Amino acid sequence: MKRFFFIALLLSLNGFIYAQSKTTTEETESSPNSEELKNEYIEKKSEFKHTSTKGYTDAERKELDGISNELEAQDVNSFEYNLVHYMNGNYDVNRADFLFKAYSLRPDDAQVQKEMFGYYLLTGDRTNQIKFAKIIEPLYSSVEYKYFEHLLENKEKVAVIVSGQDDSFPLYVLQLLKDKGEKVLVINLDFMQSEKYRETICAALQIENMEFIGNENKFLSNMVYNDAYPAYISTTVHQNYCSHLANELYLSGLYYSANDSEQMENLKAFWISFQERGLEKIKFKTSAEKKLYRNYIPPLLTLYKLKKLEGNTDKVLRQVIIGMAGNLGIKDNVETILNGYDAE
Repeated sequence: MKRFFFIALLLSLNGFIYAQSKTTTEETESSPNSEELKNEYIEKKSEFKHTSTKGYTDAERKELDGISNELEAQDVNSFEYNLVHYMNGNYDVNRADFLFKAYSLRPDDAQVQKEMFGYYLLTGDRTNQIKFAKIIEPLYSSVEYKYFEHLLENKEKVAVIVSGQDDSFPLYVLQLLKDKGEKVLVINLDFMQSEKYRETICAALQIENMEFIGNENKFLSNMVYNDAYPAYISTTVHQNYCSHLANELYLSGLYYSANDSEQMENLKAFWISFQERGLEKIKFKTSAEKKLYRNYIPPLLTLYKLKKLEGNTDKVLRQVIIGMAGNLGIKDNVETILNGYDAE
């Protein structure tokens, strides 16, 4: 029954996931300058993100390389080329000199600040992690930090698997600057493309190290079932990325856990914490905040469904779900699901 909820419920709410979403890119007719090429590169990287792999197709890789090469031809000393060349290495720390040059040229640029923070996370330099955590902290809203504080709640020595920068950097900031969940091992799946980072994570989890792209399903399974840390997959990781584990994963809050025998109890605790934090009263200012908080709807719906199966119609929970769904712009879809549960 619970396994059914992972597959059917999440598919019915497809598109509510925070990370790995696609964007569109408009082509310019005139020959682009370096700033336009840099922006095109960043947009293409976002557009080329896939829900089931961190890799690129050959055509996508060729297009990204082409933009980097065009910037190189324009000016190898430009901020844009050095930033893009580093980013195009997919977390290759051996390209650090290009990143450092980009930062020296434009230290106030948000993208290069994030890349600098990411580099020091990859290399384990805690002093500079703290330095750049302070720099990027304002790039995320208080509403976003509330979400990630909730994700870290009551977690001691556990591993939390996240998708990439968007859902890992706020967690790292909370750990480094706010002493929140400091014992949690945050695993950034994008970073697993870095040999240095991958070695560190595999050693911590005591799992086999291998090339990441091409072995992602095996890696994720090994992470979830490692012997060193209880492991959770954040719901910001797209469900397609976890599909090979669908029959083993239970939605127990803002995360999936394997073969969770206490799913109901965990969801009840999650609901109590949700109420104590007053999360149903949050006002959203950006689309990024709404995308993130849509991850609250599936576990609350799952709890409502499980209670219904026990003969308990929780009217307060139902009202809160509908109210939050309204604030998130998904009321009709969610109300249809609830009506279906009530009709069973």
